[in-house]
Amino acid sequence: MTVYVDEIQDFTWIARARRLRHTHWCHLVADTRDELHAFAQRLGLRRTWFQDHGIRWHYDITPPKRARALQLGAIEIDRHGLADIIAKRRAAARRRAVVLTRPGHPDVRFGPYDDYDQADVIAGGLLAQLHGAVHVPGTTIIVVPYVDALPHSEPYVTTDPTQLAYRMDAAEADASQETGFPNLYARLRAQLGYEPARDIWLQAAAAYDWLHHDRLPQQD
Repeated sequence: MTVYVDEIQDFTWIARARRLRHTHWCHLVADTRDELHAFAQRLGLRRTWFQDHGIRWHYDITPPKRARALQLGAIEIDRHGLADIIAKRRAAARRRAVVLTRPGHPDVRFGPYDDYDQADVIAGGLLAQLHGAVHVPGTTIIVVPYVDALPHSEPYVTTDPTQLAYRMDAAEADASQETGFPNLYARLRAQLGYEPARDIWLQAAAAYDWLHHDRLPQQD
């Protein structure tokens, strides 16, 4: 569990405007909301005191509570440290995933992508191939917010021909099945476009032939 407290600041002008009893406080923040709420409970804070302000979610705590938070393991940060945490939250909020929904089968998720545009390129590339490939009828491909708790396959497949060759065996068996879409080639084409993907795939196919002749060098 990683929880942080920044520096005590004088908020008298805010306290007077809102008729608050306390005039000095700091911010209690954490890497996740669950961590923050769990720590706040240990600290004796009410859930109703949670400040849910978009990516700036936190608890305000007074100097005595700050001292207690440090005793319980909170880490001291300055305003720059707090800014870094907010920046990471902002980046995380932009992350997206590409999801294939398949009637009668589990969803397939790829991600995370840094933003919508990156995910949209992959979704569009896969969608363009969907009608020319064997796939589960009714499959849809959409861009959604990335949810870390859900299982995802890696956002991009390797573009190294040798590494692709090592992965072809596992992909080959599924290529002709409805649930095999998108296979390695479809994913490579989605991220690179037709001609670059074709060139790399031909190199990987040559390496694959060597693999089955026991002459492909071992991976490091």
